[in-house]
Amino acid sequence: SSGVNSVGFHQAKSDKNSKTVLLTSITAKQVNITTQDHTQLTGSLIAATDTGDKDGNDNGQLSLTTNSLSVSSLNTTSNNKSSSIGFDIALSNNNPAQTGKNGNTTTNNINNTNNTEKTNKNNKNNNTENSTSINNASINYTNNKHNAKTKVLATLGSGNIQIADINQSNSKSSTKLLNRDIKDTEVDIYNIASHKGLKGELDTRLLTKAGRVKIAEDIKKSGMIASAIKQIVNTDRAGLKNFFSEVNKLNKTDEAVKAKIANNPTLAKA
Repeated sequence: SSGVNSVGFHQAKSDKNSKTVLLTSITAKQVNITTQDHTQLTGSLIAATDTGDKDGNDNGQLSLTTNSLSVSSLNTTSNNKSSSIGFDIALSNNNPAQTGKNGNTTTNNINNTNNTEKTNKNNKNNNTENSTSINNASINYTNNKHNAKTKVLATLGSGNIQIADINQSNSKSSTKLLNRDIKDTEVDIYNIASHKGLKGELDTRLLTKAGRVKIAEDIKKSGMIASAIKQIVNTDRAGLKNFFSEVNKLNKTDEAVKAKIANNPTLAKA
């Protein structure tokens, strides 16, 4: 008898960390803000929008009076990475079984004689045939990364903005990063995704002469299947029964030709 088993190793891991900023907003149909000292606007929105306006359009009714104003943004980040590796080996346990006259299954035909030398020889053959071989080996490796960063901007809607020290040499104000578009409050800094992978399979029969012969035999059998399909299509016949019938006929023809060659030294040499 023979059996095919497989052994393998699989491992996967992932790592994710993120920081999400929720935009803080001060909105109303009319917004009036007055501060006598300093106003700090960080990653948030102040604007006037009409009540019931589902699109949140800026109506320009914002009034902000402050001595100084500085703005800054907040970062939203997301870093994800995952990796996996798998390695599988298909093992074939070759243990030919034959049934003797008494109905018992043995691994070799051992005649029931007192010939010790012949018995030992058969046992030696048995040890050789009871072997485990590797049919194929496969590996699958992936490494994925996704890194993204977004800035949530400090945003003021349109209206009357008065900053007392804006033109002073010792001004506390810093408005270079001030955003005035309330519909676009985020800026993508980067969004990078990468994928690395390796997938392969080795038919270990390639490593031996007998194995390469077996591969050639498999290729020929595959050709029979293709021929059977072509035959069914070309003769307007379809169905599982017809398919197996065609494959069986081709296989019998092939086996007959091989037997003829095996029994004819001239043909075998050719």
